[in-house]
Amino acid sequence: QSTAVIGAEWWFRNTTASAGQDAHWDKDQALLEKESRIRFPEVGTVTYLSSGGTPTLVLDQRFGDDACLKVPGAVCPSSMDPPLAKEGLLVYGEPTSHLVFRGNLLHGVPHELAPQTA
Repeated sequence: QSTAVIGAEWWFRNTTASAGQDAHWDKDQALLEKESRIRFPEVGTVTYLSSGGTPTLVLDQRFGDDACLKVPGAVCPSSMDPPLAKEGLLVYGEPTSHLVFRGNLLHGVPHELAPQTA
């Protein structure tokens, strides 16, 4: 069930090609801290401005309803649905490419897939 969109959030990340970003769910952090409720964006997006960096990984795992997740920073394996990813998408960005995915999916930039530097 979708609700009206009431805002947008964006951030810019300027890093080296070998940088990663831990797997995470985008969420309304202020709502989590204020009311211990989790709300996800309708969509998540990644816009690539260059190529050659670490790829983005989007998994089919959604945030579960487990109560332990109301504790900031806690991630419980039983809270992921499904508990183990069954499908994923690995995207190697090219300049001006744009990735769009459901906003409640686990995603990140795996450090293990960073390009090797000489």
